[in-house]
Amino acid sequence: MKFILFLVFSLFFNPIFAQKQKYWQQKVHYQIQAQLDDQKDALFGNYQLKYYNQSPYVLQEIYFHLNENAFQPKSYYHQLLLGNKTPVIFGKNEKDGLGMIVKNVLVNGEAAATELDNTILKIELNEALSAGDSVTINLQFETYFGEGGSLRRRMKMFKNHGFKHYNGTHWYPVACVYDRNGWDLSQHLDKEFYANFGTFEVEITAPNDYILGGTGILKNESEVLPDTLKRKLDLNNFAKKAYNSPPSIPIIREEGKTKTWKFKAEKVHNFAFVAAPTYRIKRVKSKLGIIVEALIQESNAPKNQETAELTAYIIDFYSEKFGKYEYPKFTVADAQDGTEYGMMAIITGI
Repeated sequence: MKFILFLVFSLFFNPIFAQKQKYWQQKVHYQIQAQLDDQKDALFGNYQLKYYNQSPYVLQEIYFHLNENAFQPKSYYHQLLLGNKTPVIFGKNEKDGLGMIVKNVLVNGEAAATELDNTILKIELNEALSAGDSVTINLQFETYFGEGGSLRRRMKMFKNHGFKHYNGTHWYPVACVYDRNGWDLSQHLDKEFYANFGTFEVEITAPNDYILGGTGILKNESEVLPDTLKRKLDLNNFAKKAYNSPPSIPIIREEGKTKTWKFKAEKVHNFAFVAAPTYRIKRVKSKLGIIVEALIQESNAPKNQETAELTAYIIDFYSEKFGKYEYPKFTVADAQDGTEYGMMAIITGI
């Protein structure tokens, strides 16, 4: 009996235990400008993170996930596959060891020390970050797409009728979660992802013939998708063409000419995008007023005329039965290797 009373007292009155039971979420604000290079199949970016320490603890460092480093020879993921006797075939960038490269790291404007362990990057803070304070981290990064090979990766490049398509997923350094269990320093081993909710302001510059869709609201739609172009790209225009036939070319590519697509999303835990010259667009509103955007490859257009409407119906149905969808927009994109991201789903087989 004395032992039980001692245990109860220890658990509920021990200040260390009590502190560990506190709940918090760190706050993050990403500002990213990236250039899509479809010759090197890579993104080259400038990155700023405002990190708010809302925990009760003082932080000496901040950790980041560089998930694309998993898909390289001798990575931990590669070793896991070899241990399970799973055959591995690497694509070109993967063979060259090109995943995610981070350089020129600044913490509050001053150079900072870093330490890399495959998919986990530690950035040491020049000054301790107290509870309630924030810090700004700037860096440059390069992230390379893979062609998949035998690896189960989400960020990839694939081709459709000779045109390149890009799935931009886990493509920037992601601040690791710091919660009451400490830092989440899980290496990427093809498992689910854990990330902070925050704000994303993202600009992606791509060749002028690419159509993009992504997490959040497109802030400069009139610039990158003027009404004349939207009419050309309307999915309804391609309802009667032969399934899987070569796509038309509504935008003539001009070498050296680019467009910058500007997105903003709030209260999401990741940012994903798709990019391809062959996307055609359909938008509808759900009964709740949610904008639903379907990005469909033109070759698949005849079989996907109702994708936007069906998605809107699903959003309304689940909102009624289980709780309202809280975001103003949802994008469903026809691609390869699909999965779900903030405010969008990349799906395959449609």
